[in-house]
Amino acid sequence: RPTPPLSTWVMATGFKVLGINELAGRLPLALAGLLALLLANRIISRLFTPKAGLLAALVLVTTPAFLFQSRQLASDMIYYLALLASAGGLACYLWPQDNRHSRLDLAIGGLGLVAGFLAKGWILGFFFPIFCLALAIGDSWRTRSWEEAIEETKEEVDGESPFRGSDVAIPT
Repeated sequence: RPTPPLSTWVMATGFKVLGINELAGRLPLALAGLLALLLANRIISRLFTPKAGLLAALVLVTTPAFLFQSRQLASDMIYYLALLASAGGLACYLWPQDNRHSRLDLAIGGLGLVAGFLAKGWILGFFFPIFCLALAIGDSWRTRSWEEAIEETKEEVDGESPFRGSDVAIPT
């Protein structure tokens, strides 16, 4: 059964540019991890607030699984980047905080879908992000508007959490 080629292509490009050594194999995956951090910041900043975007990138960079995956040669970091780009880019296009639909977000989402297909195939790379977005759209129609959900999340990020006064310690 053939495997999707994108991770192999990315590592082969590293070997072609830097020669056959450990750095050449790991550097493209580390760069994909760095790009994932920047993309997470952009996506969350577009959907919520710039402060939330920085916090999202900080949480991502301090996650052990993310750190290990971005340094290992046998890694799914390319797929994680593609999944983040596809779901995040399309979500930013559909529900921007400032109500301005950016073609860049649509392009990021489309490139993420293509990269996801090339990294994991049809089911995980293409249909999974589309299915998640379909669920999000359906949930937004069923429950409350996205504007209300974004406003509620902004209040929580800005320190007006519903957990204030409870036994849960939330730093401000």
